[in-house]
Amino acid sequence: MSEAKMNPANLPDAYNKDELEGQAYTDTLSFDDSVIEKIAGITAREIPGILDMKGNFMTGITENFTSGPNVTKGISAEVKERDVSIDVKLILEFGASAPEIFAEMKDRVRSQLQQMTGLNLRELNVRVVDVMTRKEYDKQSRDSRENNAYRQGNPPRAY
Repeated sequence: MSEAKMNPANLPDAYNKDELEGQAYTDTLSFDDSVIEKIAGITAREIPGILDMKGNFMTGITENFTSGPNVTKGISAEVKERDVSIDVKLILEFGASAPEIFAEMKDRVRSQLQQMTGLNLRELNVRVVDVMTRKEYDKQSRDSRENNAYRQGNPPRAY
């Protein structure tokens, strides 16, 4: 977890400064790794050319029992002091430029992390684990949703 120290002299006037004199305070602002993963995941999914993130077996099971997609799927983050390292596994849309997407992801994630947390992106590692056309991906997603519905006892209705 990351900790950002705050100066007690900058506390709101509601605090009695006489009581603060001579006492050591350590105020902290910290972020769980999962928060950083969520920020990176939401930001990355907004980039054209990224079809999805690729999770592991457990994220697949988790998605089967939740109401929506897991935005941290395929993303792991580590926070040390004020620096963040992020690893991403993604599915690239066929025809998209991986180097351009990488550069855009790095810029967007760095900016969003800095703005929301004050933390610095020290390292971004992206691994392209699959390439698909949009049509292939949409079909695979639709088939997966239908299979999950059957497993949960809610087969799709025929119209």
